[in-house]
Amino acid sequence: MIYNLKEYQENVKYLKSLGKKVGCNLLLDPIVLENLEIFCKVLFEKVKIDRVFLLIPKPRNGLDVLKYRFKIIACSIRWKHLYVDDALNKVITENKYEDWDNCCHYGLDMFSVNFDGGISGCSFNPNKEFYLNEPKDILKAKDFEFEKRFKCPYL
Repeated sequence: MIYNLKEYQENVKYLKSLGKKVGCNLLLDPIVLENLEIFCKVLFEKVKIDRVFLLIPKPRNGLDVLKYRFKIIACSIRWKHLYVDDALNKVITENKYEDWDNCCHYGLDMFSVNFDGGISGCSFNPNKEFYLNEPKDILKAKDFEFEKRFKCPYL
């Protein structure tokens, strides 16, 4: 799909004129990673996006983001509103894809509720730990023990 950057910039400008903050998700691939500084410069400085979220593809299909670790870190220092998803953050901070020293966020500080009330430790997990049948069932989550994960099975 080809996007018209000028039209996108005009739409962002219009939304911002309404008092809205505008962010975008940037799915990482080899082209984006090779040119990350250019993408960030254009999005933050030309288009005037407020926030950019870097997303690691799941599955990553062999994409080696660690090769670009320092570039991602440098860009996140230069642009304070450049963010990474939890899986990418874990890979970058641990500097490896598995056998992490510390477990990931799976079910620790957040959990996922899908459209039919299924609860899991991550939005990518197709298997649900339990279901919400009524609103008060959300309280079950406070005592539920999610497994600790030291690698992401979705990468």
